[in-house]
Amino acid sequence: PGGAEVDSTSSIFNSNVDLLALLSRAGQATPVPARGGRLAFTVDAGGVIGWDRETQAMTSIYTVITDSDLNLITAHPGVPTP
Repeated sequence: PGGAEVDSTSSIFNSNVDLLALLSRAGQATPVPARGGRLAFTVDAGGVIGWDRETQAMTSIYTVITDSDLNLITAHPGVPTP
């Protein structure tokens, strides 16, 4: 999984994860304000979904970042980056 820019400092979803299902589930979470007027939705998937670069461990937590109109910007395993 991943591309040329993925390295040991990257958070990355496992290849067997249904990203569309995770994004849908995140839409049910309560967002918190993020940098640049964006919104962060942090969700526990209930099972391991990928590697979190911050904790250097596998995680069940993922974050979805949208703009203020709820347009997807990015998603990654782990909690929002401070």
